[in-house]
Amino acid sequence: MFELRYSSVGKLSTMQTAILALALALAAPAQDPHEAKVDALFASWNEKTPGVAVALSRGGKLLHVGCYGLADVEKGGSITKTTRFYAASVSKQFVAACAVMLEAEGKLKWSDSLQTHLTEFTAVGGGISIGDLVHHRSGLRDYFELGRFAKLDFDRDQSADDVVALLAKQRDLNFAPGSDYLYCNSGYFLLGVIIGRLTKSSLREYATKALFEPHGMKNSVFKDSSDHDVPQAAVGHQRRGKRYVPHRTRFAMVGSGGLFISVMDLLRWLESMQAKGASDSFVRRMLTAPKLDGSQRRSPRTGDYAAGLRVGRYRGVRVVQHAGSSFGFRAHSAFFPDQGLCVALLGNAANIDASRLAMATAAVFLGDRLQPPAKAPAGKQPIDAPALLVDDDSGDLARLAPQRDRMRLVTLSWQIDLVSNKGDKLRSIGTALPVAGEVLRAANGSVSGLKLQVANENARRFTALPPFTMPARTWKDYEGQYHSVELDRTIQVRRRKAALAFDGVAHQPLTRDLMFTIRGGLLEFERDDADRITGVRVSTRRARRMLFTRRRP
Repeated sequence: MFELRYSSVGKLSTMQTAILALALALAAPAQDPHEAKVDALFASWNEKTPGVAVALSRGGKLLHVGCYGLADVEKGGSITKTTRFYAASVSKQFVAACAVMLEAEGKLKWSDSLQTHLTEFTAVGGGISIGDLVHHRSGLRDYFELGRFAKLDFDRDQSADDVVALLAKQRDLNFAPGSDYLYCNSGYFLLGVIIGRLTKSSLREYATKALFEPHGMKNSVFKDSSDHDVPQAAVGHQRRGKRYVPHRTRFAMVGSGGLFISVMDLLRWLESMQAKGASDSFVRRMLTAPKLDGSQRRSPRTGDYAAGLRVGRYRGVRVVQHAGSSFGFRAHSAFFPDQGLCVALLGNAANIDASRLAMATAAVFLGDRLQPPAKAPAGKQPIDAPALLVDDDSGDLARLAPQRDRMRLVTLSWQIDLVSNKGDKLRSIGTALPVAGEVLRAANGSVSGLKLQVANENARRFTALPPFTMPARTWKDYEGQYHSVELDRTIQVRRRKAALAFDGVAHQPLTRDLMFTIRGGLLEFERDDADRITGVRVSTRRARRMLFTRRRP
């Protein structure tokens, strides 16, 4: 060990300085090249910005911990290993874990009806099972999107009872329970309510005692009260021009989110599942997605949804992961079962691409175990203008549009990128499940539709919609007031140039009574036997066919 001693005059000579520099260079350990690569990924987050905490381990051995940026740009304070971030949807795996433990205790079954545990769901609860809630196959409308139409302000005080009542008032589902997949925050919110009722406590109390304390997770808590100030909590941020603005919220719903957690606690949790392995009954339940027949659908982009976790592949290797984003926070958790690698990443700015950064960080340590990133081949794409399509089975709208080197297919539920293998034959890039497709053409060569094959499911067929122009005299037929009993909301519909404005959003006509917005909304007007408009069904990404009945003047 070298000890620095200054001369009585307080200065080192040139020779002494040179000797000191050489000594320090020899004494300092060489930086791990992995560390330098990881630090470079987070170089844009510093003492003037919000930031990120990231931690990795392999086989229980800590590989890297990095803390970059500020917990709060207004009040200061650097991000540390114990800073608690809002985990958003990364919370769902902990809610699912609580349900798995209650199943092991005999307090619930995956096959239990929602109505068994929440008797207020008289209209739609009978056919929905606990397993449907866990695997996003319930068909429930998403409470965030319902809340937007019902004018609930989740940044301010809203009670869990308000959300339960809103969901219980719904008279229709997005689809029949178990028949399809659609990511849904309502299912996990209701799981949290059920856990609280079964344990005669709350999700926060049960998770603390059954999960966090046994795993030594001292910096983890579900915030279920607006008045609960979480210690050592970071603040989320939104980017406004060149500066970051704190997003301070009183949101306190738990189940779909609600967890505040430190990066080391999240890593510790991932390590516990990795260490137990798939032979452990708890882990096996957590990683098991429902078996599907060919008629049931999965998300091609994200793969199979198990219990609060997505099971898929990343560049050829198996990965179990989940992302989260809300209120200016971003999060990603992942572990690679075959390589023993765990990655935890938490950030407090809305423009942090947590999933990309987490996978890029993992790639530093996985190295040549990964396949090269998929690239789009050079060459002309099969279409040169956007095509609007309708799913022949579900009636869902889709848009196929050319990008620079690929085509993007966007539906209400998901979007994927497709490239041409040869001519009209397509394949996906960057998806968890393999997707093959084919552009279908009419005799004159125009696009007539799209055939899509996701993994081993039955093929999906989409039919192209022909161009449509609304006759000028018919616009007035749609204008007026429309009321929803389910949402207790009346909305004025007005013409806005060549579109209809519904709740302030312009929808363009596709057919006589079908209108859409590029932001992912759909209006389907209904008529009586006299051809008079009686109402409109409103669909968004996660809330389908909400009925608004027309009010007569």
